[in-house]
Amino acid sequence: MIFIHGSGLYGKCDHLPKLFYVATRFGHIWYMPLIPWQSYLVIDGTESRKDFSGCPIGLSAKSILLAYFRMISFLGAVCSMISLAVILNTVQGAIDWTQAGLLIVVSIVLFALFWASYRLGQPSPARALMLGKAAGIDPEMIERYFDGSPEERDVLGSGTEHPPGDGKA
Repeated sequence: MIFIHGSGLYGKCDHLPKLFYVATRFGHIWYMPLIPWQSYLVIDGTESRKDFSGCPIGLSAKSILLAYFRMISFLGAVCSMISLAVILNTVQGAIDWTQAGLLIVVSIVLFALFWASYRLGQPSPARALMLGKAAGIDPEMIERYFDGSPEERDVLGSGTEHPPGDGKA
């Protein structure tokens, strides 16, 4: 049996595309986040397989809760789909369509909640300014992100150099 363990960043939230986001380093088993160690402000685009540029910010409750929520909603959806497959494969003749329909609805709802967690994890302008200050990002750049149109937000960070933050994590 293969036993996969280690640490990784989970719970991505407070994301301003092309600027930064918050993520928490968790100890994991089979890529399921278990024990939160440290939250970081990660400069967007600096991530590699084992490293990133950013700065530690203490534990972020939002990041930790989103990591656990995403894991539970994804695993729940997968388990309900597996249950549906087992029910459909083992039943000879009459299928209980009420139970099958319920499992389909549960899977869809859990996958939708998983997807929605990325949309709900956006920072407020005040939080974005606070995080940007920790990363050394000009507050005007963050204010333009919230004041501008979606097209301006896409172009916002495209030609700018991001400061490396307080150190490598």
